[in-house]
Parts: sequence; structure tokens; C-alpha cells
Amino acid sequence: MEQYEKISAAIGKACFWWIEIERLVRHSTLNLARSLSRAFDDDRPHRILDLAVGTLDMRQKIVVAKAYAHLIPGPHPEDLYDRVEALFNYIDNEVRPERNRYVHDQWGFIDDAAFRLNHSLRIVRPQARKRQLRLHTKREYQQIDLINEFVKNLQYVIDDLNELNNHIDWLISHIDQPSKSLRQFPPSWKSLTHRDWREPDKQ
Repeated sequence: MEQYEKISAAIGKACFWWIEIERLVRHSTLNLARSLSRAFDDDRPHRILDLAVGTLDMRQKIVVAKAYAHLIPGPHPEDLYDRVEALFNYIDNEVRPERNRYVHDQWGFIDDAAFRLNHSLRIVRPQARKRQLRLHTKREYQQIDLINEFVKNLQYVIDDLNELNNHIDWLISHIDQPSKSLRQFPPSWKSLTHRDWREPDKQ
């Protein structure tokens, strides 16, 4: 029961931090649009844009945000688009699917070990030309360390998104001075260098 309560608390934290990540991705999308046109600083255009962005799901927001980053003019000490793409691709391709599995998979316990089942039918070929029907996939957790590391990584994603938004705010405040050097990003995104939540063969 103690292990169940610890894992339940960790999954709850993952859900909580994911809500904040969704909010920050939305804010980043709006901020990138503002960096392209100060018209979005006015209340009415901003509200109209916010309504449109608000109808998009997470993946669509990321696509739009990357498109805005691509359109931003001016010299950069490092490629703004590359940094936006790296962070948002990581969120979309690695963090989002793992969060979905935390929420939608079936969790169970055997003694002190936890496991989760993903009930998705799949045809797999573990050996050449030999098909198998897989009714589910199973991931075991001998300890909850990996779960806690995933929750920690979500917090790092939040830190990175805040850093990105701070950078975009700086860019907007200097939009009429394109020759000036931009505020430097950190050397790397924290979340991309913290991958202890992944299985050893996927590090």
C-alpha cells in the first residue's frame, strides 16, 4: 500500500506539471507571434489570436510555434529556430507520449514492484518474417526512482519553457533594434540533458 501511495502521488505530480507545460507552450506560441508583430500587443488582436491558439491541441500548438520561430527575422547569436525546435520536438516526441502512458496505462503491483500495461493491439516481427500478435506491452518498475525522475524532468521542461519565454520577451522589447545582440540562451536545455527517467537502453 505504501508503494501504491507513492506511485499515485508521483503520477498526480506528473499530471499537475503537465498542465503547467501546456500553459507555457500556449504562452510561448503567443509570445512568438508577438515577436513577429507588435499588433498582437493590442488587446483585441491578442484576444483573437489567443482564442485561435486555444482551440489547438498540444501538437498543433507546437507546429505553429515552430513556424513562428522560423519567421522571426534578424541576426541571432545562435539560431533561435534550432533551439525552439529542439525543445518542442523533445516535448512532443518524448515527454508527451510518456506522460500519456502514465495517465492512460493500467498500473498494477506485484509485491513491492510496480508495472504498467498498455492495452494496444500490435503486430510485431521480433524475428524476420515471423509475425506475432501482441495484446499489450508491459513496463516494470522495481523502484519508483524512474517515475520520480520523469516528474523531475517535467519540472526541467517548465524551467526551459520559462527561459524561452524570457528570451522572447527580451527579443520583443528590442524588436526595433535588430542589430543588437540577443539575450543569450543557456548553453543547453536542462530537460534534454536530464534523461534518467528513460529505460537504460533508451538513454
